[in-house]
Amino acid sequence: MTTGATIPRRAGWARKAGVRPLLRADTALLAALASSTWMLPFAAAATADADVLGSSSASRVTMEGGRMCPGDGAVVDNPLAGVTINILGRSFGHGYFMEKVAEWENITGAKVNVPVAAKSGGELNQLTWEDMSTGANFYDGYIATNQFVPSLAVNVDAESGEPWILNLDGPVKDSETLDWPGIHSTFRENICLYDKHIYTLPFDGDQFFLYYRRDLQERDGWEVPKTWDELVDLAEMYDGQDLNGDGEPDYAMCQPNQEGMNTVAMYSIMAPLMGLLQTHPESHADAKNRIYPKRSGAYFDLGEDGLSPLVDNAAMRRVLPLMRRIYELGRKEEINLCCGTKDEGADVHSGHGLFRTGRCAFYYNFPSVGTNTIRTTQKGNETVFEYQHGRTGTAKLPGWTEYLDREDDTLKPCTVEECPASVPLTGGGGGSEGASEGDVKGGTELRLNRASYFANGGMGGVINGRVSELRRLAAFNLFSYFSKTLETTRAGMPYNPFRDPKHFRLEDYIEAGWDETDARLYLDTARTSLDNPN
Repeated sequence: MTTGATIPRRAGWARKAGVRPLLRADTALLAALASSTWMLPFAAAATADADVLGSSSASRVTMEGGRMCPGDGAVVDNPLAGVTINILGRSFGHGYFMEKVAEWENITGAKVNVPVAAKSGGELNQLTWEDMSTGANFYDGYIATNQFVPSLAVNVDAESGEPWILNLDGPVKDSETLDWPGIHSTFRENICLYDKHIYTLPFDGDQFFLYYRRDLQERDGWEVPKTWDELVDLAEMYDGQDLNGDGEPDYAMCQPNQEGMNTVAMYSIMAPLMGLLQTHPESHADAKNRIYPKRSGAYFDLGEDGLSPLVDNAAMRRVLPLMRRIYELGRKEEINLCCGTKDEGADVHSGHGLFRTGRCAFYYNFPSVGTNTIRTTQKGNETVFEYQHGRTGTAKLPGWTEYLDREDDTLKPCTVEECPASVPLTGGGGGSEGASEGDVKGGTELRLNRASYFANGGMGGVINGRVSELRRLAAFNLFSYFSKTLETTRAGMPYNPFRDPKHFRLEDYIEAGWDETDARLYLDTARTSLDNPN
């Protein structure tokens, strides 16, 4: 296991692949682009590495029950011994990833080089794109954000026809290492797929939650807000108050506002926007089948004629003034998304840091916020944040009682027909939601529509489709091991619940040092959000 190595250029560096524009927004991204050349058998000839298996160059290598077999059918119990693969890493959570890499190396006898750990999702995407688009193919596997995977999956090598990244349908079906059924259906059936094919092995259940100071709630006696307007109205009472006892005025909310952080700003805006745009859960399956009976996309209006960006409409015009209020309730100086607890300046300059040091009443962001509630030195959890441990509340993102009518570009009250995933909202501000009759406004029952938001889709592993078969097998085995065995209880980690029930056992979190109520709220919210059909 090595890190920080110099990256050599493999043969073929100068070869240019046929490359689509990186973020091309056209119907090609929705079309069925997979062909027989994309679905290369995962068990193909391992010509470059045949000597490792002790077989002739004519032998074929197959996966059988998570083990490899040479062409004569004899099972090789430790076929990866001596194999070396290169993986592109990510700095956030890198230490824990390398711990699991060391375990895997000890089991298999293989070696893993991770010469680069990208410092951001943007850098990760760029380095992956450069390696593949230039034909360098230095890396055998890549940690990737799921939102970026379609941009890779639509490309094939201009000369050989080989896919940039491997279609994993076959190896996932055959693997006994991965435990694919143990992954929550939201990831198995949606996030890990592109055009109905598996390309990603998940490491992370990223989704946005609303975090709040539970101690402030208990002191002041309010209900967790159900709508975005209720959230901002409630937050205003904490604007400029000293929330952590240091004598300094603090902030009602702490959303990242750093100039140039376009992706993070988009996440903060899209989280409230989703509830106005995403109303019909059945449209997700319909879109996969090229059926567009109900326009319910959140980024683009999907139709038979193509894609129309959802930017200039009544929903966006409703959310932008809300975001102005949210930013006015936060720190006027720049706030970034720095997530690591040991990153320089994290407690002063990041949304995560400001919340964990008690300087914010509310914050909506990734699940990694919740992991800072740990207070123990067990299992590698060494950080203690007194304003999170025993004080952190986690809730679903707020929703709306309106939806965007796309025919006349207006917001209209949610109804059972137009917001079928909605529930009655009772009690006005901070009211309950459920099956009972809701409040009435203007003669119409108020119904609350919430949409789960997965932002970048979390991290996972993708495999280079243009490297030797044995290295593909090794990368698949490594990523399968990590996906199956990683823990989501560790402090300050980007690896969040995506396996059910493995990642939802309350006793594991308590043993790892979580406060029981903190953990219960966190897990209940994660499960409810994952189970939300909308």
